[in-house]
Amino acid sequence: MVKSNVNKSVFEKILAIFAWLFFVIAIITALLSVFSSLSSEKNGKEVFGVKFLIVASDSMSKSALSKNETIYFDAGDLIIVKTTKDNTKFKVGDVITFVSYNPDSYGKTLTHKIREVNYSTSGKLIGYTTYGINTGVSDKALVSPNSIIGKYFGKIPKLGNLFSYLKTPAGYYLSILTPSVLLIIFFSINVGKYFGRKEALAEISNPQQFNELQERIAMLEEKYSSFSNNAENLQTQAQEIEDIAITTDYIKKVSFAEKLLRLDEYKQQFFNTIHNHLISYKKINDRVSFKCISYRMGRKLIAKMTVRGKTLKLHLALDTKAFNKNVFFQKDMSMVKAYSEVPFTVKVKSGRAEKNAIKLVEQLMSEIGAIKNPKYNEINKLEILKNK
Repeated sequence: MVKSNVNKSVFEKILAIFAWLFFVIAIITALLSVFSSLSSEKNGKEVFGVKFLIVASDSMSKSALSKNETIYFDAGDLIIVKTTKDNTKFKVGDVITFVSYNPDSYGKTLTHKIREVNYSTSGKLIGYTTYGINTGVSDKALVSPNSIIGKYFGKIPKLGNLFSYLKTPAGYYLSILTPSVLLIIFFSINVGKYFGRKEALAEISNPQQFNELQERIAMLEEKYSSFSNNAENLQTQAQEIEDIAITTDYIKKVSFAEKLLRLDEYKQQFFNTIHNHLISYKKINDRVSFKCISYRMGRKLIAKMTVRGKTLKLHLALDTKAFNKNVFFQKDMSMVKAYSEVPFTVKVKSGRAEKNAIKLVEQLMSEIGAIKNPKYNEINKLEILKNK
């Protein structure tokens, strides 16, 4: 029984690999069909400023005369041409695509290299002398700027042959039928797997097996419930401890400055950084009271900092709903009278929280139209509070 299940599992994995392989081939074939419809031996269709052209001759292929050339391509390659608007700025050595006015290739689209730029006696551009690197012979007719399609950008070897085939009746039907058949196979395999799973579930018809499964589910639910309750209890206990710390401070009449100076050096540094950032803006004044330090712009309260237990808190005049809670972890304190003007509350307990606090201060200053004071010099507010 175990061996049978293992064999079945391996077979299902192989089947899934083939299903996805069929799906990928179908998508690639469909994309090739789309690009083949955009390509041409003549002008082709422009897509995002480029054209795909199928090379029809070997006039730009390597030969003894062109062994040192860096740009070359053969018949059957697919070249990418970047279309241009200003065709008067090409220089010697550029490879351009143009509509030919040569007697032997009149009306065809050619891609050749510029040998010479020709000007009239008055300095006006007449046209370009071009040539195919395979023979080195110059084209008989000058290429005027109006007949230029664009500049050579790159090539994909031999892909043009495939696109040419896909344009034939046989290739057309193949490009339509292949993706369709492969997608049918892909969906058939997945439908078969679905019904296979359904059949496997239907095998659990024995009442004893069903009861055993129910017992296991009940046991897992009980464990999860116990874990959730423990998590809630820990959270409640943490809140109770903080409430006790706040109440103790109130009974002992511990001031904001004293609580701030009791914090560890990291949180004291967070306070100094945020404080300096707040008052580095013009017209922002700070005031230390028994309960907190507040910041105003004129008469308007814009921010506060408080200490609760061992936690530094920043309160800002921002809308709590305007920021992603999963990023800033803000709390809405608008229901508490003391924070109704500055309801956006965050805890500053880490370097990341400090950076987020700075971002929030900058957003606040932007909203109230505050301007940075270029002459501001940082101060150590903690040292000032110690000496008071």
